[in-house]
Amino acid sequence: MTCENHNCYPENVSVEVRYPLTADQERGDRQLWPELAVAVLEQVGPDEWTVQIDVPELAMHPDGAGARCCFRRATGMLARSGRPSCPAACRQ
Repeated sequence: MTCENHNCYPENVSVEVRYPLTADQERGDRQLWPELAVAVLEQVGPDEWTVQIDVPELAMHPDGAGARCCFRRATGMLARSGRPSCPAACRQ
């Protein structure tokens, strides 16, 4: 089983990913980035999803509008329960 043919993270499901909130964090160790709640937008390839980060500190516009998006692999996403949602084959 691979993530290519197994919908581990369906659209609109809430997961957690590490993402930097500051420029200093961005330049630092990724393992120290905070875990943020995000929404899965879509699976864009084998073991790759687009997620939407809707955090006010990261808004694209001064009025707080405009969520950021990024790509994440299964190894970088956790279900909100704290456990991976993908089978082990997807997380290797």
